Amino acid sequence: MSRELKFRLFFDGKFHYWGFVEGCFRVFTTSTEESMSMQEIEEKSQQYIGLYGIGKTPRQEIYEGDIVRVQTSSGMFTGEVKYSAPDGYCLVWPYDDMGKDKQDAIPIAGMAYYGFAILGNIHEQPTLLKELHELS
Repeated sequence: MSRELKFRLFFDGKFHYWGFVEGCFRVFTTSTEESMSMQEIEEKSQQYIGLYGIGKTPRQEIYEGDIVRVQTSSGMFTGEVKYSAPDGYCLVWPYDDMGKDKQDAIPIAGMAYYGFAILGNIHEQPTLLKELHELS
């Protein structure tokens, strides 16, 4: 079974989806006079990682840039989904225990069994990770 090759792009205050979606190839186009080059579209697009969030109906797809939480046997982890070679998709937490900038990355492949709760994303809630850190 292969997953769909889907991407999203935050533009004009909302997400636009493109790629191979529902058996068809969809192209991202802008409806305003502002346009983007293909390079800009590629750089700003976030890929669907092939997993779904838990706890919501209908199921939500998880994309790069989503902020997710997972409870595993080792503890609870919260962070942004990012691609990081060679580990693949990782959960990235940008702060250390003292609130200083730091990039900890944990591969999510081994955590998929537990299920991810989608808390938000970096575009619609740009301060969410910082707020969650301040609460912990």
